[in-house]
Order: sequence, then structure tokens, then C-alpha cells
Amino acid sequence: MSSKGYLRLPVALSHIPLEISFLLTSGESKNYKKSLFDVKVYVGKLCAEKITFDHTHQTQLVRITLKPSHYAQEIRLESEATFIPTQLGINADFRELSIQISDIRVNPLRSIPKSNRMVIIPKESFYEEEDGWRWMGEEGNVMIPANDLPAEVQFKLECSHASHYKNFPFGVDLFIEQKFVRKIKFLESGQVVPVSLQIGFSETD
Repeated sequence: MSSKGYLRLPVALSHIPLEISFLLTSGESKNYKKSLFDVKVYVGKLCAEKITFDHTHQTQLVRITLKPSHYAQEIRLESEATFIPTQLGINADFRELSIQISDIRVNPLRSIPKSNRMVIIPKESFYEEEDGWRWMGEEGNVMIPANDLPAEVQFKLECSHASHYKNFPFGVDLFIEQKFVRKIKFLESGQVVPVSLQIGFSETD
């Protein structure tokens, strides 16, 4: 990012409140004219966050909650300090640089009834709920309504005692639609694995 950077959100998300989060990371302190500088994050004309950078490769997590009324306004980042690599003899990069932005995430905050957050399809091998959890057979499918996307989906997977399985250790493959995203390996009895998946936009559930 140079001295200013902008983020704009898709119109498709304009009807629900959201939390947007991202990481800001500074370069080497010696590259800046100021040893200490601020980066301000604005929503429209309102300054929502001010981050002070005072050491090399400092990383700050920024979280901002947006109401539907904010969507007509852009998110603007303004930095007090920049540098141009080629002027400092670092490399041939002539761009004006300030900080790095990464890991941008958008999570819906709308209150959704628990039964609608993840629609289980029992015929696809998820069995009836037992005190807050369900057994899965060889394959299980979870359907998320398209209106609730994009979203971060979190859940826990837990295996039974090793002696209960014909094959142990074993793996569980996770797919989003038909795309493989992760393999979970169960290596010990009663192992619990927290899972977090980022699900993007989709026109279908």
C-alpha cells in the first residue's frame, strides 16, 4: 500500500452487518523517515482505528464492524510514512510503499437461527443429534444457504477409541463442493480437531 489504500465491499453483502478483519505489517524501520508513525482506518469520514507502528515488521490485526448503512462508504487507510525502495538502494522498485495488508476476511454477523446456520443432510450419513454432536458415517455433507455466504465455518471433529475402527490411524478428507481443501489425520483415541473453513460466494446452497 502507498500513503492511501481503499477497500470496497460487494453490493451483495449490503443487507447484513459484517465484521471485516485484516493484518497490517510494516517494513524495516530504517526505510521510513519517521521511526514512529500512525496508520488510520476510516469508514467514510469516521476514523474507526488508529494503529501506531514503532518497530520493524510489526504486525497488527484490525477488526471493524460494519452496519448496512456503512456500505455506501468505502474503507480508507491512510499512512503517515512511506518509502521508495529504489531511492534507498534496496532494489529497482520505484513504487511508493507504506505497509503490507494481508489475510483480509469478511464474516457475516447477522443473527441466524442455529438450525439454519448449517443444514445437515441426514441421508448423507450424519445421524441424529446427540447432546450437541452427531455421528458421521463414511461420508457426511453440510449445506450452507447461499444467502449466508461468504462466511467462516467452524466445527470440531472427534474420533472414538482406536480399538473401535478397523483401520487406525485414519484420515478424513474435507471438500468444499468438489474441491479438496484439507486432510485431518486421527492418530490417537478421542482426538479432537478444530476446523475453520473460509467459504466464498456461491449462487447456490
